[in-house]
Amino acid sequence: MIAKRLCYLLLIIVLNWLTSCQQELYKYNIPEKSTEEPLFQFLIEPTNYRTILETENLAKAYDYSKIAHQTLLINQFNEKLNIAPAPRVVTIHETAGLNDIAIDSLLKFVSKGGTLFITKAIKDERMSFFLGMTPDAGWSTNLEASGFYFKKPLFSRNARS
Repeated sequence: MIAKRLCYLLLIIVLNWLTSCQQELYKYNIPEKSTEEPLFQFLIEPTNYRTILETENLAKAYDYSKIAHQTLLINQFNEKLNIAPAPRVVTIHETAGLNDIAIDSLLKFVSKGGTLFITKAIKDERMSFFLGMTPDAGWSTNLEASGFYFKKPLFSRNARS
């Protein structure tokens, strides 16, 4: 009985010693911010708290993966009207604050191969070309749509992966 308890005690001590030796494996370091030219550029409205919070969360992901990014206020973009040559992706949450010339600047950016990432559903008729719609299209939102229902499986169960 005492030998069994000593064996358990020895086992606990050995396990504790083994796990304490591996403490350094579980320390995570925050990577340094990239000093390169920004690959992603955020356009944000300074008065909208939700978009600022969303941009901060996206920026954390980019910082973690060491992707250079830059944040620019929509007011500044309306004045500057051009995008630096380095960014490949421009992220915008809402387009209501953009003036017409700024939208033309975004169109030039996309026509040169850049990517425009719009994170929210927008109802801006000026952006209809970007969304693949005609300017006179109906801008109603279907609040009852819930997804797809297939009558038969899209992929066969016998298909090899």
